[in-house]
Amino acid sequence: MLFVIKINAQQKPKNLTTHQHQLDSILNAYKTNNKLDSFAILAHDASVEYYKKRDFDKAIIYAKKEVNLGQNVLDTLTYKKSIYQLGYFYYLNKNYSQSIKNLKKVIDSFDIDITTYKSYCQIARNYNKLGDFYQAINYYKKGLSKKTILKTSTLIDYYNDLAIIYYNIGTENSLKEQFKLLKKMDALISITNPNYNRIQRLDNAYANYYNSNITFNYNKSKLYYLKILSNATKHKDSSFISISCANLGLLFNKKKNDSAYYFLKKGIKYAKPNESSNLYFNLAEYFYINEQYTESLNYLHKVLLQSNILNIDSSYAHVPKIKDLTYAIDRPFIINTLKDKTKNFLKLHEASNDRNYLELALKNITLADHLITTSRENSFEDKSKLVWQEAASELYMLAVKTCFKSNKPKDAFYFIEKNKALLLLDNISDNRIKSNIAVSILQEEQNFKNKISASENKLNNNPSEESKDNYNSLKIEYSNFMGSLKENYPEYYSSKQPVIVATIESVKNNLDSNTTILEYILNKNEGYLLAISKNDTQLLELNEVTNLGDQINAYLKLTRQPITSNKQLNNYKKLSNKLHNILFPFKNKNILKNKLLIIPDYTLQNLPFESLKNNTKYLIEDYELSYAYSISFLITNKKLKRETDNSFLGFAPQTFNYDKLQDLPRSNIEVQLINQELNGTIFLDSSATKTNFLSKIKDSKIIHLSTHANANDSISPWIAFKNEKLYLNELYTIKNQAELVVLNACNSSLGQISAGEGVFSLARGFFYSGANSVISSLWNVNDKSNSEITTSFYSYLKDGKTKSASLRQAKLDYLKTHSLSETSPYYWSSLILIGDNSSIRLKNNTLNYIILSVLLLMLLFFCLKKIK
Repeated sequence: MLFVIKINAQQKPKNLTTHQHQLDSILNAYKTNNKLDSFAILAHDASVEYYKKRDFDKAIIYAKKEVNLGQNVLDTLTYKKSIYQLGYFYYLNKNYSQSIKNLKKVIDSFDIDITTYKSYCQIARNYNKLGDFYQAINYYKKGLSKKTILKTSTLIDYYNDLAIIYYNIGTENSLKEQFKLLKKMDALISITNPNYNRIQRLDNAYANYYNSNITFNYNKSKLYYLKILSNATKHKDSSFISISCANLGLLFNKKKNDSAYYFLKKGIKYAKPNESSNLYFNLAEYFYINEQYTESLNYLHKVLLQSNILNIDSSYAHVPKIKDLTYAIDRPFIINTLKDKTKNFLKLHEASNDRNYLELALKNITLADHLITTSRENSFEDKSKLVWQEAASELYMLAVKTCFKSNKPKDAFYFIEKNKALLLLDNISDNRIKSNIAVSILQEEQNFKNKISASENKLNNNPSEESKDNYNSLKIEYSNFMGSLKENYPEYYSSKQPVIVATIESVKNNLDSNTTILEYILNKNEGYLLAISKNDTQLLELNEVTNLGDQINAYLKLTRQPITSNKQLNNYKKLSNKLHNILFPFKNKNILKNKLLIIPDYTLQNLPFESLKNNTKYLIEDYELSYAYSISFLITNKKLKRETDNSFLGFAPQTFNYDKLQDLPRSNIEVQLINQELNGTIFLDSSATKTNFLSKIKDSKIIHLSTHANANDSISPWIAFKNEKLYLNELYTIKNQAELVVLNACNSSLGQISAGEGVFSLARGFFYSGANSVISSLWNVNDKSNSEITTSFYSYLKDGKTKSASLRQAKLDYLKTHSLSETSPYYWSSLILIGDNSSIRLKNNTLNYIILSVLLLMLLFFCLKKIK
């Protein structure tokens, strides 16, 4: 990482770091006598010596002196390396923002060489420490795009760093990427002289891979950890002895094996001072498993004592306070520590019924929530924010559980809202603030998004090295551009606030007396329901949650096909009633009003609640239903100004030119019938192209798409137009002002579910681009029944009914006019309304009112004339 400049030994002290006054005197003399080259060289040597002493503050002081004068006296290559070295010292000193700033200067201000690519990788290390994991991946991939110019040893180190990031993200895809890198490291190590440290790191990476929850293999992981321990013992390497012992403890804890205690205690003996955090953390887990909660808390307290960011005293029950967020820490580790403290406090409360433990639990949760929020806000990449959101999901479930035990439904509302759709909320908040930025700058941002979207699609279709490098370059350029806004538009950043969720008081004040909000939070093992009406709030625990996911999957299997036999019908009734009883655990149902606004979570996000049965009646027969991603998003989204002249825009590509997509003979008829009611603009068959859609989407109040869509068999959900598909990532780059988007297409509400954020569906994409509400489908729709329901829906909407009332009435009409298997939920319950449920003022309505008013005035005039 360092470079050396030679200097005459007689010109400097024998030990720079112990004769600092003499060093400064010589530097001042060089400066006074204009010997700037000698000044720069001596400052460089001083910075290196302080680095070796691990006094990074002073290493930075002298490295800055070198850089400040070096431009005028050092050759270009040496000057470039001096800036790189300063950036590296900032990284070691945990001042990651300053490190990134210097390293970007290396990239932007000099010709491209090996130091350029090392700077990309060093920036990646900084972003990893800041918790912006996917930004780190972008920079690593750019730095590794010219592998041939890097030394094999350097390449192995960078592969190892990148593999650790993929491991820490911990998804199925990221672990696949980690394993690919491990194989590359293995191949490189095999063709070089074996290096003990690199072999140990590689074996440790393999062991961790097999110790991951997704790729867990107990025997393989154990074998690698024991091999590392054996080699470390032979080399008397205390560092790897403690690391392998910590990991063995983690592994044995998963099997509830008492050997965990032996290895963890052994690891502590070999660990260096202030480097025992992982060992303490795993010992805390060991005692938690063995129901020794006070002892577990003691070790979690020791973990926090080794953090340089928290002020804490000697008591495990003390709630730490944040000392300084200027420098980053291993926040995921600290957050997990606070989360585990909460678990212990809850167990102690269960044992003693002492409510003080509940208060301590909530205080630790609040601090962890603050760290998560800060980490999200410091991330450029949405994917990194998702990692933090998923990490927070378990914490927020613990928070709601604590609120339930404390009887604090108002506090529970905050944590449930923090667990839902924050990325969507963040996007709306950003767009509102950006109205103060020059149009040309916003257009430049839009151009970046368009290029990135196109590059991503190209990469998915043709993953060549060139397309990968182009994509990573665009992502880096975009992040640099967004970073430049901070300097060029400080008023934008000063007005940008953290995402603020709604308060329960403001929600209740604006809630009409006929509506009840049902907001769920759940995971595999437990769940809660917060019910809010104008005058009541109830926080309820859901029972029988453990197998809820399997029951919902079985229920959806029944509802996604016509019910044609008595056996199917009986199974449906039985399962439907059971789900209803689990999801509506009310002893007193007076809180349930005529309208239900449902905020689902986890496996509930694909469930059409209106199809559930309460004894013999469908839920839709008693209630008007709508859905939302979160209350905070619903409220904020509704406040956006939407000024459109055109009422209706319809697209119906009846036939398709690609992918052997089936013809849709009813789509043209459907859109034409709706247009007769609303008198808008429609594009049928050959004119229903993606280009026409993109050119018209901005100015329409209602957008209706009758076409194919899918979220199951592709990398990204798509919706079909005549000539090509529109992908979800492309929706994120366009804008609309629609009061309503109707996606009469298959699976348009489906997509990948991300814990704490929701479903990444086409419906979500339209919300991201500006829609106020979306009607979308939960499965492959029936062409005939959906056409009936949607045309009926528009008729009621035109008459002035609300969106949710119009959709409900259209479905009830369908049920009244059909019988036997045609009344199966498959035919009518797929379409759901997400978002704002108010009525829409249409041009036609206004025109009709005007005509009616004129006729009434004319009638009145003739009547008065006749009387006279």
